[in-house]
Amino acid sequence: MTETVSLAILAGGRGERLGGRTKPLARRKGETLVHQIQRVLGSSVQETFLVAPQDLEPELSPMGRVVRDPGQGPGRAVFAAAIAAQSEWLFVVAGDHVNPSQALMQRLWSARGQGDAVAVSAQGQLQGTYALFRAPAVRALEPAQVRSLHAILLALKVIEVPYEALGPQERAGLADVDTREDAQRYGLELPPPRGRVPPD
Repeated sequence: MTETVSLAILAGGRGERLGGRTKPLARRKGETLVHQIQRVLGSSVQETFLVAPQDLEPELSPMGRVVRDPGQGPGRAVFAAAIAAQSEWLFVVAGDHVNPSQALMQRLWSARGQGDAVAVSAQGQLQGTYALFRAPAVRALEPAQVRSLHAILLALKVIEVPYEALGPQERAGLADVDTREDAQRYGLELPPPRGRVPPD
């Protein structure tokens, strides 16, 4: 898998329910979520990069290569990642996932077959922010087909992996942080709101 997969960490979320904080910079046991994802998943791929809007590049660039997120949601971010990817396959992980799982990554990779994407299906919803995409198939989509992540998944041949078929560690890999309650549940130390300098 190492030579045929790029890992894109989506870091463009505004964290509005967390007071405008950059969620991928939240810390768990002293380590940012970005570094945790890089450490756990990075050894299995050819390259790793972040996808983020221009205003976040100064914060994130010390952590690795940053690809510009054009905005307008995760669909556009996935399309930008597919254009930037050097590998045939693109593994997309939102930067607010708190339990990155090698087991889940391997499960999706093993299920790819002749599909253009592989995603977990949970309660009728495809989990597109922890999913595998064939980069050339995404790059070939029309502009209207990349207006949202949902539109991308509708346009591609998606191999669905039932949530019920996942083991406990694989299911844990889908956990993310959206609210302060989530942050408390996972023991996260949140960064200051964007534009605010932390006190000395």
